[in-house]
Amino acid sequence: MNDLNRVLLMGRIGKDPELRTTQTGKTVGHFSLCTNRGIRTADGVWDDVPEWHKVVVWQKHAENASRILGKGDKVFVEGDLRYNKWTDNSGQKRTSSEVVAQRWELVQKKYRPETEEQKPAENDPTPVPF
Repeated sequence: MNDLNRVLLMGRIGKDPELRTTQTGKTVGHFSLCTNRGIRTADGVWDDVPEWHKVVVWQKHAENASRILGKGDKVFVEGDLRYNKWTDNSGQKRTSSEVVAQRWELVQKKYRPETEEQKPAENDPTPVPF
């Protein structure tokens, strides 16, 4: 049987996606995604504990995310889990994890009051990336 590295997340975006271009000319985007995990507290009440995930998107996925997604939007993300290791300027060894999205889908747009110029045409549905 082959190995499998697959992550499925659904949560809300913490801040608008950031877009940049690498030295080799590839487009890369980043956004944080918050998922909530329910736990029972000591007094027996259920409470939500937020978990933050760093999501990385490449090329057209990044361009579409930057154009369509915003803070507070609910998004489904499917991708691979990656770990990065490096040594910082003070000599400390650091690690981080990120989800490299192979696919994302807008589940629910956060309500944002719009001006007349910003409203999409009634017959022009918002494109949803694959």
